[in-house]
Amino acid sequence: MLEVGAFPVESVVSSDVTRWRDGTLEVNEEELVDLVRQDERIPWASVEVANPGEKVRIINDYDIIEPRVKVDGAGQTFPAIAGRLPGAVGQGRTHTLGSCALVGCVDVSEPMDDDPGQKARSRSPGLTNYKFIDMSGPGAVTHSGQTPTVCVTIGQAEGASSEYWHSVAQAAFMRVSDRLAETTVGHEPPSAETFDTTPRPGLPGVVSVFHMSSLELYRGPYTKVGTAVYGITRAAPPWVLEPTELLDGAIAQIRTRMYTNNPLNLKLLRGHGIDWNYLACMAYPTNWSMQEEKAAVSGRVARTAKMLGAEGAIITTDVRGQRMVETMLTIQACEQEGIKVVFMSEEEDPEDGKAPPFLTSVPELSAVVSTGTGGWEGPFPAVERVLGARSPEQRWFDEQPPVHGRYAVSHLGDHYGYGNQSYADW
Repeated sequence: MLEVGAFPVESVVSSDVTRWRDGTLEVNEEELVDLVRQDERIPWASVEVANPGEKVRIINDYDIIEPRVKVDGAGQTFPAIAGRLPGAVGQGRTHTLGSCALVGCVDVSEPMDDDPGQKARSRSPGLTNYKFIDMSGPGAVTHSGQTPTVCVTIGQAEGASSEYWHSVAQAAFMRVSDRLAETTVGHEPPSAETFDTTPRPGLPGVVSVFHMSSLELYRGPYTKVGTAVYGITRAAPPWVLEPTELLDGAIAQIRTRMYTNNPLNLKLLRGHGIDWNYLACMAYPTNWSMQEEKAAVSGRVARTAKMLGAEGAIITTDVRGQRMVETMLTIQACEQEGIKVVFMSEEEDPEDGKAPPFLTSVPELSAVVSTGTGGWEGPFPAVERVLGARSPEQRWFDEQPPVHGRYAVSHLGDHYGYGNQSYADW
């Protein structure tokens, strides 16, 4: 059982203190910069605040976090990330700064491939042209674009490899997250929600299956870069997680807020004991190199879900590409085990009706919730401030063109139903 106490953040303001008070998060920017630069390997850092409606654009984001802290129960939020405590979480009481985003940015002056031995980038260089966060106008459509934001930007040490720099950057962002979340300790939350996943008799069992991209194939088994489950990024058979573990950050890095605030996980938790028994979240880090490996591990997902007693599953994937093979094989294996599947995902550009919605498919796929193509019609209006770089290029202040969602291109990155791109939302 986990109780989540929410301290809503309606606005973020600069101040000479760091504290939460009556819906306002006050931020002492100098204090947070000093906290970031406790690691002497970071040559410079900045902390700035932004609120919805301001003509602000954020670039170079590396991770997005909603600050939260354990106030009762075992473990530490975002366990095993950058040296944090590795113990199991998901029970006790957690405080969170609700509807607030800490956006951690890594400023790099030259486009470099994010490969071992090269400088770190949050994404491949070509992707940065359409991965940004607008805080105002019709382009404020990303799941963190409409939330009060603390933006932490760090400079990168010259010649640092991406593996080395990842740990430096992630630890710095977590230090700031902890400091912000600590402003709630000792206070009673304005609202609290209790999640009890004890099964109730007579209800069907369901699981969620989150396919996540692992970089092990490209970086080796000891990489720390990428979305992690308890700090582990390698491709693996499914992790069977209590759904409340996600609320404490058991899945983190790169897409941290996407998982702690995941609307699919929350919907299933809130329906537990009423419409269904939410048995488990099965986190499946994918990117196996051989078809046999993909089939074997996808089959293990289905068999494990069956052993848990699942009659239904909602399956998602956090990125397109070859990972879709594992996803489709999992759908097929679950259906063959008698588990009814709903697939929720972004889809490919339909190319005026000439192309299929997914790169591959299986005959068993019958129920799909589309969250769009990841594009946005735009354009994105010019802005007055650009955060996430020490000296942003002028082009980032200017109007940005529409983003046409297609294979490997996604402005929204909405695989879980945050936005209004699916038919059901309209």
